Amino acid sequence: MKIILLLILLYLKTKHKQSQIISMPRVFVDIVISPGGRYGMYNLGICHYIKNNFDIKNKKILGFSAGAWNALFMSIKNEHMNDILRKTFKMNKDNLSNMLKKSKNIVDKYNIQDFDIKNVYIGTSICNLFHNQLVIHNNFLTIEDVTRCCVSSSFIPFLTYNDLFYFYKNKLSFDGGLFYKKYIKTLPPTTLVIGFKMFGRHTNQKIYKELYTKNKMSVYQLYIKGYHDASKNHKYFENFL
Repeated sequence: MKIILLLILLYLKTKHKQSQIISMPRVFVDIVISPGGRYGMYNLGICHYIKNNFDIKNKKILGFSAGAWNALFMSIKNEHMNDILRKTFKMNKDNLSNMLKKSKNIVDKYNIQDFDIKNVYIGTSICNLFHNQLVIHNNFLTIEDVTRCCVSSSFIPFLTYNDLFYFYKNKLSFDGGLFYKKYIKTLPPTTLVIGFKMFGRHTNQKIYKELYTKNKMSVYQLYIKGYHDASKNHKYFENFL
């Protein structure tokens, strides 16, 4: 299975290199949240600190892969925030596939009115025989529509989702993180980019190592580290927010 997965990832990487920067959609956002696998939970701590300490009501937030779920978290209304965190922490040391499934189940129990969804943007990769393309989605009508888009943005065959293909809006979709590094090169310096390496804690970590790491930090441990690092760097966020 690992060999098949590696071949799929190699194919996607090759097709990704063939994609052109001119396919980048021009969406002007205030905050971009990176992919991260399990390290998305570190980003969750950063996002929660920002949500607790800054007014982001009118900020447009774009997430890629795990960052899509964090963008959605930042839009949840305050009265539901602690409840969704408690449910998230119960994932503990689940693998990526279980985390994705549980994240969707957690959010699907809420209503679209429980979120300030208008400023949430989610990046997905659309793949065909000729090229890959980044598509950024907004204007969601139901909570299931949002979570399906988040799954699409996080989809890596047999790693984050137990299937070979995933379709969103009738398009074959893959992890939006394929375009993340290209996309952030197009951003103005006024855009806040949240990533699990931003404060130097995980500079040597690679997301693909999740396949082989045995002693993983729990979801809660990663979250606490993110929240702690964000609190130590409050002035950094003041430059953007």
